[in-house]
Amino acid sequence: MRRISLLVVALSLWAGCRRSPVQSRDADQRGPALSGDRCQAGRFVAKLKATDGVTLAGDFYATGKRQRSAVILLHDLPGRLDRRAFALTFIEMLREKGLNVLSLDRRGSGQSAGQAKDASKGPRGKLDVVAAYEYLVGHDCQIDGRQIALVAAGDGTASALDYTVLAKTSPKYEWPRALVLISAGAATEQQHRIDDHRDLLESIPLLFVYGERDATWPLGLRADAPSDWQFASFAERLAGTRLLSAQRRVQTTIGDFLWRAIGPQQPMSAKQLRPWSGRGPRPRPNRPPN
Repeated sequence: MRRISLLVVALSLWAGCRRSPVQSRDADQRGPALSGDRCQAGRFVAKLKATDGVTLAGDFYATGKRQRSAVILLHDLPGRLDRRAFALTFIEMLREKGLNVLSLDRRGSGQSAGQAKDASKGPRGKLDVVAAYEYLVGHDCQIDGRQIALVAAGDGTASALDYTVLAKTSPKYEWPRALVLISAGAATEQQHRIDDHRDLLESIPLLFVYGERDATWPLGLRADAPSDWQFASFAERLAGTRLLSAQRRVQTTIGDFLWRAIGPQQPMSAKQLRPWSGRGPRPRPNRPPN
């Protein structure tokens, strides 16, 4: 009998070690989701459809107040991780600051359809971001499309950059009010090089977050970075959403940055309100003049 008991304990420990890193205690504490689309405080299960027909899912954590700012979370390692990779403590901290949060299952992950390879490589990842924007703007909470920030981890930073470039060239989409790139690197520039779009990116508050293992790439940008770009290094060898979960200080650094950029009643900075030349149409507050 004792041998059987020891075998049961051993199997239980083995199962715990085999558990996916996505299955954190945070994931079990999300609580029941609200039904319907009426604006109220709580968590909604978001159902989205990308422009190429792929159905996506996410969790929308609403403040319950209309016409507020929002943050879109793009996890790393699609196919292995999903929207639960972002720590619930981080999400709740953002909501306490008055920010709505949409944590998205990128295509091929969690409850989203599609192929994970299309999220991590190639140009289709930006379509997930487009769908997230459209969901937020169309929600009963009436999110201001000009006050949405992107927080992307690992290969999700490529989708964030691709969407930003798309918004630059298409008046149909609003560009991000702020960008947070966690563990950005060579994969970030799969489709677009940052140096090729400095005119756009230098007008957006941008925070690079990285551990000591991933410091080389962002430090290459730091030498001639504009003042609206910030760099936060942490003594961790972890990367992506794991870095975010490892230290509360990482979460508060990002939270404080987002509060300054899109917190309720935060005015737009003078650098973002570029002076109008007087020629051509007056630009929207969130766009530079042509």
